[in-house]
Amino acid sequence: MSAETPENKGEDEKMATTKQDPMLREHERSYQGFVKLLSYSGAATVVVLILMALFLL
Repeated sequence: MSAETPENKGEDEKMATTKQDPMLREHERSYQGFVKLLSYSGAATVVVLILMALFLL
């Protein structure tokens, strides 16, 4: 826990105002969707590689 100083208070207020920005929230949602897409794509690639390895045995 940090004590509130005048420097920290300005940064906290800035963070609070940007968190309420609708464009920022939309960007965060699209970023989370992109990360989910990447993780599903990586998992699908691993499954395909495993299936290819089993086929070659």
